Amino acid sequence: MGQCRSFDRPNARQILLTIDLTTDVCEEAISRPVSAIVAYHPPLFKPLSSLRLDNPLQTSLLRCAASGISIFSPHTSVDAMKGGVNDWLVQAFQNVESITPIEPKIQEEEGTGIGRLVSLKQPSLLEDLFPLIKRHLGLQHSGHSNTERGYLAELKVILEDELKKDGGEELEVHQSTRDRDPLDVV
Repeated sequence: MGQCRSFDRPNARQILLTIDLTTDVCEEAISRPVSAIVAYHPPLFKPLSSLRLDNPLQTSLLRCAASGISIFSPHTSVDAMKGGVNDWLVQAFQNVESITPIEPKIQEEEGTGIGRLVSLKQPSLLEDLFPLIKRHLGLQHSGHSNTERGYLAELKVILEDELKKDGGEELEVHQSTRDRDPLDVV
């Protein structure tokens, strides 16, 4: 049997928030004292039969593992939680009458669940709602990856508050400066 090597990163006290784990985000994490990446979108959606260095995503996963950087993807949990992505998306609208989860979580905090059903105080045309949504999301074009990107600042505050409650004050939460949609719009 070979020796077991520790992958601990001494003095790694940062958590890096990103929407997508890209090659640039991987580089950023490795160059800083990062112990974990919180990537909203899971880098893996289906099981892998192998890990290959000729695939950029798999290379990033291997480099993070070899550098002792954990990767956590809370996509659906962050969507469903009260104050999560679904509630943040609703903030685009100003005339909201009610917000209810489409699939409420039983025995969870009220307002927690999958999706949101939003009732507006007055009927609105879609053509009037699109500019509000784009402005709230900071988008010129629509694209799934970018719709949640603005939420990272909110998630940073939530994560910092939770870490303080759990005695994790020595950890710093940073938003990636290199996070961007992995697909370029041309």
